[in-house]
Amino acid sequence: MKQIIPFKKDLLFKTKVSEITSISLEHNLILKKEDHISGEFYISGDYKMTASSINRENFHFKIPFDIELDDKYNTNTLSIDIDNFYYEVMNNEALQVNIDLYIEGEKKEEEKQEIKQEEKQEIKQEEKQAPKEKNMDIQFPLINEINQTITREKEKEESREEEIKAIERPTPPTITLDEEVSKENNFNIFESVDNSDTYVTYHVYIVKEEDTIESIMKKYNVDKEQISLYNTIEEIKPGTKLIIPNSNE
Repeated sequence: MKQIIPFKKDLLFKTKVSEITSISLEHNLILKKEDHISGEFYISGDYKMTASSINRENFHFKIPFDIELDDKYNTNTLSIDIDNFYYEVMNNEALQVNIDLYIEGEKKEEEKQEIKQEEKQEIKQEEKQAPKEKNMDIQFPLINEINQTITREKEKEESREEEIKAIERPTPPTITLDEEVSKENNFNIFESVDNSDTYVTYHVYIVKEEDTIESIMKKYNVDKEQISLYNTIEEIKPGTKLIIPNSNE
C-alpha cells in the first residue's frame, strides 16, 4: 500500500533574496506511535541578496512535521522517504518549499482477509448469475416461437371471420347513375329507400342549374309524388342528388 502526503511551507528570510544558489533537504521522521509519524524537515543552503552580489548568505530552517496515519497499515513493514522536493522564491523575501512525503507499507492481515472475502463474494455472484443468463438465452427463442404461433392462429381466425361475413353479406340492388358521383360527396343517399319497395332499380340524378322538378319528372316519366317518396323536394338545388325510382321496369 502506497501513499503520497503533500507538504507546503513558506520560509521568511531576514534579508532580500535574489537567487538561491544551493539548497538541501533532510529529515528525521520516525514512527513514534502505532499510526503516528513525527519529526522535522531540515532545509539549508545559501543565496544571493542581489543579482550582482558576489557574497553568499547561508540559511537554515527546521520545520516540525506530525501526522496520523491510516490504521490499515502494518507498522512493522512501514517505510518513509521523500518522493519529490521543489521550491520557489516569493517576492524576494520568502522561500516557498513543497515536499511530497512517500509512505509505503503492507496492509494489516484483517484488511487482507476482508479483501479476499469481497473477492470470493464477487466470484460467487458471477457464478450464480451465469446459469441464469444461459437459461434466459434458451427461454427467449421458445417464447418468440410461441408468440409467432399465436399470431399466425389469430390471423387465420380473422381471415375465416372475414370469409363468413363476405358470404352472409346481401347482394346490393342495381344502381344506375346518370352523373358520375365524386368520392368527396360519397355518402348514403339511399337511407330513404324502404326495403319493402317493389322497385329494384333506381336512378341517381345530380340536379343542374337549368333543372326544374317538372323537367326531371318529364325526363324520367315519374310524378311528383314518386319523387317525394325518396327526396325532400323543398331542398332541391343545383348539385343535389335525387333518388328516382325506375317505374318503367
